[in-house]
Amino acid sequence: MIEKEYTEAYLVDEKGIYRGKIRLVDLMTNTAQKQCHILRENNEILLTDVDSVLQGIETCKDFVGESIPVINQEKNELVGIITESDLFKAYLDLNRQVRDLEAGIRN
Repeated sequence: MIEKEYTEAYLVDEKGIYRGKIRLVDLMTNTAQKQCHILRENNEILLTDVDSVLQGIETCKDFVGESIPVINQEKNELVGIITESDLFKAYLDLNRQVRDLEAGIRN
Protein backbone atom coordinates (compact mmCIF):
# COMPACT_ATOMS: atom_id res chain seq x y z
CA MET A 1 0.00 0.00 0.00
CA ILE A 2 2.82 2.39 0.85
CA GLU A 3 4.72 1.63 -2.35
CA LYS A 4 1.62 2.28 -4.50
CA GLU A 5 0.61 5.28 -2.33
CA TYR A 6 -2.78 3.77 -1.49
CA THR A 7 -4.43 4.59 1.83
CA GLU A 8 -7.06 1.86 1.51
CA ALA A 9 -7.17 -1.75 0.38
CA TYR A 10 -9.90 -4.34 -0.04
CA LEU A 11 -9.97 -7.79 1.47
CA VAL A 12 -11.26 -10.74 -0.50
CA ASP A 13 -11.07 -14.41 0.33
CA GLU A 14 -9.74 -17.17 -1.92
CA LYS A 15 -13.12 -17.35 -3.70
CA GLY A 16 -13.20 -13.61 -4.43
CA ILE A 17 -15.84 -12.92 -1.78
CA TYR A 18 -15.61 -9.38 -0.44
CA ARG A 19 -14.58 -9.31 3.22
CA GLY A 20 -14.07 -5.61 3.92
CA LYS A 21 -11.96 -2.54 3.57
CA ILE A 22 -8.81 -1.77 5.53
CA ARG A 23 -7.06 1.55 5.96
CA LEU A 24 -3.30 2.06 6.01
CA VAL A 25 -3.55 4.23 9.12
CA ASP A 26 -5.22 1.36 11.01
CA LEU A 27 -2.46 -1.03 9.99
CA MET A 28 0.23 1.43 11.04
CA THR A 29 -1.31 2.26 14.42
CA ASN A 30 -2.07 -1.37 15.29
CA THR A 31 1.25 -2.97 14.47
CA ALA A 32 0.80 -5.61 17.17
CA GLN A 33 -2.36 -6.84 15.44
CA LYS A 34 -1.31 -8.67 12.27
CA GLN A 35 -4.71 -9.98 11.19
CA CYS A 36 -6.27 -7.61 8.66
CA HIS A 37 -9.75 -9.07 9.02
CA ILE A 38 -9.84 -7.85 12.62
CA LEU A 39 -8.86 -4.29 11.61
CA ARG A 40 -11.27 -4.01 8.69
CA GLU A 41 -14.00 -1.39 8.62
CA ASN A 42 -17.44 -2.73 9.41
CA ASN A 43 -19.61 0.14 8.21
CA GLU A 44 -17.99 1.14 4.96
CA ILE A 45 -20.02 2.41 2.05
CA LEU A 46 -20.58 -0.17 -0.70
CA LEU A 47 -21.99 0.05 -4.20
CA THR A 48 -23.35 -2.87 -6.14
CA ASP A 49 -22.93 -3.68 -9.80
CA VAL A 50 -26.62 -2.90 -10.39
CA ASP A 51 -26.63 0.58 -8.81
CA SER A 52 -27.28 3.47 -11.19
CA VAL A 53 -25.07 6.57 -11.30
CA LEU A 54 -27.72 8.51 -9.38
CA GLN A 55 -28.02 5.76 -6.76
CA GLY A 56 -24.24 5.78 -6.41
CA ILE A 57 -24.13 9.52 -5.87
CA GLU A 58 -26.94 9.35 -3.33
CA THR A 59 -25.25 6.51 -1.47
CA CYS A 60 -21.91 8.32 -1.42
CA LYS A 61 -23.08 11.86 -0.66
CA ASP A 62 -21.39 11.84 2.77
CA PHE A 63 -18.43 9.65 1.76
CA VAL A 64 -14.91 10.64 2.75
CA GLY A 65 -12.13 8.42 1.53
CA GLU A 66 -10.07 7.24 -1.40
CA SER A 67 -12.42 4.84 -3.14
CA ILE A 68 -15.58 2.79 -2.79
CA PRO A 69 -15.82 -0.95 -3.39
CA VAL A 70 -18.30 -2.22 -5.99
CA ILE A 71 -19.56 -5.72 -5.32
CA ASN A 72 -21.64 -8.21 -7.26
CA GLN A 73 -25.03 -8.03 -5.57
CA GLU A 74 -25.77 -11.74 -5.87
CA LYS A 75 -22.38 -13.28 -5.07
CA ASN A 76 -20.86 -10.56 -2.83
CA GLU A 77 -17.73 -10.66 -5.00
CA LEU A 78 -15.56 -7.57 -5.39
CA VAL A 79 -15.92 -6.51 -9.03
CA GLY A 80 -14.12 -3.18 -8.83
CA ILE A 81 -13.67 0.12 -7.09
CA ILE A 82 -14.85 3.60 -7.92
CA THR A 83 -13.70 7.02 -6.76
CA GLU A 84 -15.79 10.08 -6.01
CA SER A 85 -14.32 11.63 -9.12
CA ASP A 86 -15.46 8.65 -11.23
CA LEU A 87 -19.03 9.05 -9.94
CA PHE A 88 -19.16 12.76 -10.63
CA LYS A 89 -17.70 12.33 -14.11
CA ALA A 90 -20.33 9.68 -14.88
CA TYR A 91 -23.05 12.00 -13.56
CA LEU A 92 -21.82 14.89 -15.71
CA ASP A 93 -21.68 12.61 -18.76
CA LEU A 94 -25.24 11.43 -18.09
CA ASN A 95 -26.40 15.00 -17.61
CA ARG A 96 -24.75 16.04 -20.89
CA GLN A 97 -26.46 13.15 -22.73
CA VAL A 98 -29.85 14.19 -21.37
CA ARG A 99 -29.28 17.81 -22.45
CA ASP A 100 -28.19 16.69 -25.93
CA LEU A 101 -31.24 14.44 -26.22
CA GLU A 102 -33.56 17.25 -25.12
CA ALA A 103 -31.92 19.66 -27.57
CA GLY A 104 -32.37 17.11 -30.37
CA ILE A 105 -36.06 16.70 -29.55
CA ARG A 106 -36.64 20.48 -29.65
CA ASN A 107 -34.91 20.84 -33.02
